[in-house]
Amino acid sequence: MGGSEKVSLASWDPNGSPCLDFSGVFCNSAGNVVKIVLWNTSLGGVLSPALAELKSLRILTLFGNQFTGNIPAEYGGIDSLWKINFSSNAFSGSIPEFLGDLPNIRSTASIGNCQNLEGIDLSFNGLSGSLPSQICDIPGLVYLSVRSNALSGLVEEQVSPCQRLELLDLASNNFSGLAPFGVLELVNLTYFNVSTNGFEGKIVNSGTCSQRLEVLDVSRNNFFGEIPLSISKCSALK
Repeated sequence: MGGSEKVSLASWDPNGSPCLDFSGVFCNSAGNVVKIVLWNTSLGGVLSPALAELKSLRILTLFGNQFTGNIPAEYGGIDSLWKINFSSNAFSGSIPEFLGDLPNIRSTASIGNCQNLEGIDLSFNGLSGSLPSQICDIPGLVYLSVRSNALSGLVEEQVSPCQRLELLDLASNNFSGLAPFGVLELVNLTYFNVSTNGFEGKIVNSGTCSQRLEVLDVSRNNFFGEIPLSISKCSALK
């Protein structure tokens, strides 16, 4: 354990109360842990399956740490969870699908049959494999970021059905084939980044462009041909 870790957990006295003495841990009136927020605390190692015993846990945020390995399968049994943020760590393996069965999830580092899910942020890890085929089965999905992983394969068919996207960030992976340019026509899209991949072909000349689109980055791929005139319709680009 490094110095930063010691400072982060300085209040975690084994003889103390998690609700009163543990920094980053929050409880409800019944004394049950409902939220754990440990941002940029330099914590590392593998995640403990023991967290699955916290049956009232709703928010688990471990952004900006140094955790490695896979997300424990036991977490799929925490039915109360509705927000998980595991971005900016060093997780490996494929994108986990088991958390998608959680009934109350809204924002998570996983995907699946989550009817209330709004955002997925798995960015800045070491995840590999492909983008799950059911990613757009989530009707309310507006935010999808898997930036800076080692993901590969095709994505156009997986992403194109996501009809409510506001942000799509697939940058810095090993995706190939056609890029999901169809989402540029979505009226609420504000951010589109597919840079630094292996996408190929021409940049599609879309019929329309979101009037809210501010960021469009398709650099460092294998595209050829001219930039289509439809890009000029994206009036909000910065």
